[in-house]
Formats: sequence, C-alpha cells, structure tokens
Amino acid sequence: MLDIEEFEKKIDKKSRLLGIDPGKKRIGVSICDENKIIATPYTTIIKNNFSDLLIQINKIINENDILLTLGAGDIHTVPGLLKSTYG
Repeated sequence: MLDIEEFEKKIDKKSRLLGIDPGKKRIGVSICDENKIIATPYTTIIKNNFSDLLIQINKIINENDILLTLGAGDIHTVPGLLKSTYG
C-alpha cells in the first residue's frame, strides 16, 4: 500500500485513476477525470474467475490511459504492470 507521499510522487498532474469496488459477485469500476476532481462510474464486471477479472481490468486500464488504480484489496498498477494483493 502506498502512503500519501509515495502516491503523490507516482501520479502526474494530468492523469486518470481507476477506482475498484470489489463485491462477492460484481466489481464496480469508476474512472476519474484527468484533473482528479471527480470519479464517474464506468462499468460493473461480473466476477466469474480471477484470471478473467484481471484481463478485463487490464483492458480498461489500457483503453483509458490509467496510471494508478485505487480500491479495497490494494490492487494497483503502473502502465504495463498489474499487481494484486487482493485476498
């Protein structure tokens, strides 16, 4: 988990963040604007298996130029690298 100082170093002024709200059957995904002022619901993913879930999240990250993800379970990414400590 990043502390606030590490977090501030990792984000650019104009970058988008991904929010993840994990549930037992569904995962809520939101994306903030480039100024990091407001996050908007993006989609809901039905959780079938963990591997497919990571593929879907990685696709969203790549399609939307996401720098970092925030959410319960400490899932975060830097472009090209998906790491999960969920579980």
